[in-house]
Amino acid sequence: MRKGHLEITTTVAESEADAFMQHIEAFERGDTDAQRAAEIRAQDEANGLDSLKRLFDIAHGNSGQCRQRCCLPSRSGCSSI
Repeated sequence: MRKGHLEITTTVAESEADAFMQHIEAFERGDTDAQRAAEIRAQDEANGLDSLKRLFDIAHGNSGQCRQRCCLPSRSGCSSI
């Protein structure tokens, strides 16, 4: 057995064996609902972090959006060019 892997033994009804094997094969391909959901969550997290960084840059005047007097004079990072 490979390191980091478990051997799992289970018993299923004969009438459900085909469906069970199809599920196992889909799992091995990475093609189950749970695996797709995990991938989507990971992508959402990555997108959320990118959005949060963009908002941080805007809030701190580092986004390049302040090309003209667009902010109140008291705001740091915003000035006329």
